[in-house]
Amino acid sequence: MEIQTDFAFAVGNKLLLGGWAVVGDDISKHQLQFAREFSDLLLFKRPDVCAVMQCSEEHSTGFLIALANTGDNEIEITWGEVTQRINLDDVSFTQQLAELEVLPLAYFNDATALLERNGFYWGQKSLAFSESTPSSLSLSHKDSRIQIDYAFTLDAHTVLIVGWVLDEARLFKRINLRLNNIISDCILQDAFFHPRYDVAETLELPVHYGEKIGFAFTVSLPEPISPNIELMYSVDGTFFTGTALKAEAFRREETWLTEILLANVDITNTATFPKLTKHVTSAIEKSWQGRLQAPNAVDVKQFGNEVADPLLSLVIPIYGRYDFVQIQMSQFSLDSDFDNIEIVYVLDDPRIKHAFMVTCKGVFETFGVPFKVVLSERNLGYAGANNLGVSYASSEHIVLLNSDVIPKKPHQFLTLLQQFKNAESVGILSGTLLYEDDTIQHQGMEYMQDPSHPGMWMNYHPQKGFPLSLTESFDIKEAQAVTGALMLMTKQQYLDVGGFDIGYILGDFEDSDLCMKVRNTGKRIAVSGLVHMYHLERLSQSLVSGNTWKHTLSMVNGLRHTNKWNNDVENVVTGNG
Repeated sequence: MEIQTDFAFAVGNKLLLGGWAVVGDDISKHQLQFAREFSDLLLFKRPDVCAVMQCSEEHSTGFLIALANTGDNEIEITWGEVTQRINLDDVSFTQQLAELEVLPLAYFNDATALLERNGFYWGQKSLAFSESTPSSLSLSHKDSRIQIDYAFTLDAHTVLIVGWVLDEARLFKRINLRLNNIISDCILQDAFFHPRYDVAETLELPVHYGEKIGFAFTVSLPEPISPNIELMYSVDGTFFTGTALKAEAFRREETWLTEILLANVDITNTATFPKLTKHVTSAIEKSWQGRLQAPNAVDVKQFGNEVADPLLSLVIPIYGRYDFVQIQMSQFSLDSDFDNIEIVYVLDDPRIKHAFMVTCKGVFETFGVPFKVVLSERNLGYAGANNLGVSYASSEHIVLLNSDVIPKKPHQFLTLLQQFKNAESVGILSGTLLYEDDTIQHQGMEYMQDPSHPGMWMNYHPQKGFPLSLTESFDIKEAQAVTGALMLMTKQQYLDVGGFDIGYILGDFEDSDLCMKVRNTGKRIAVSGLVHMYHLERLSQSLVSGNTWKHTLSMVNGLRHTNKWNNDVENVVTGNG
């Protein structure tokens, strides 16, 4: 047996070899075997070899093979009982993977597929990566442009690319990434595209040029991803031009990335939901997971004496606005039940720690009601802050309470607790929440399909805005879901179902998600008609600016909720759940 290699090309953990073999018998009698892990082997006719070696076509073959690039210099090749070794030190390594002239046209598509399955492509150059390799770049072909604004690794297995493609002439046939010697899906076909009118304005182009040119593209692999990425583009569909790109570890503010990704998203377009979920919402969740799952230093301050064996623990997150603490405590101080109620405030905003603690000191000195403050090292979001607060609650029963919810009269919390204990199989009990003019804000929630957001289940508040005096009175009634602004349940139940899902970024829909989890344990969700509290709706939620992306994020949470619970919600709505 005689074996020769025509070329070798190595990138990352893959080695591509091309060559030929001649044996003394019909070569189809045995498999040509390479003693190294390989992904693909393509055999094809080599009439040029037959002419030079003066052998028949049955005795020879050309080969193209992708192997593991282990760093070993020797490769053992076996045909039947015949073995030969190739020393890679004697092989010519090419710096560019040019089209093989000896490859018959009939095998070209198979060879192209083999290359792409293993992260290679025709025209590929051996790129050098260094610390100075950019994480953003701009490429052009004639009047068409590709711009990469950001390239981030969100975790060990996920890369996010954000940029835009301006290609009115449709010159680009394919744009792909090569990561870990794996070629991604085509960005042009698979990415989530959205308007970038700022690009058209900057380039002084008509505004319509900015429609659907921005993109977000997220790639996740089961193995750790190298930050060394090759951006590849083709203008003929086969041969690529490649450019080195280095993804930087994401260390910026999560709200910044959330706004970048959502600023121009049309959340009403249901046709885009699959790509929105794959490339945008998944990236947002992963960017927040790093913060939410990392170790978090916590400090606990007690104002006054701890309540011994409390009947109830109130868990109240604080972000941005902390002045509601004064209003709540002024009302709590009028209620003797608070001798047996523990108050746990969770400061989820380290920026206001000093001002908040000064306020707490003054509040305790003024009203004398004991309370506990849990100080988080960093912002955890609404769900994370509640989960943290519950972990410091001392009572068997907890109330999740917004800081802008104020009881209308004394004894409301223990009345709610007594109703909860008396009710059969109730897992979560809420109360009637009112606006300041005694119109209804909440008496339970219902799931509804919203025409403005087709395909998404929304949380609807029936009788919202109706005067309480004109509605039918009741003691307690079952509800499809209830608001997270006021929820009473056992601490153990909360922990058993995993608490609030931190995947609902910043807030919205984590309450109905919790209701679904509790409902699936066989418990009912209910609302009290005897317990009345005022809710200064969303005034406590001074989280971010009032830009439209915050509303879009709320709807993204709604989409996540729908994807997670659609079948269960349908059963609840039809009375089967």
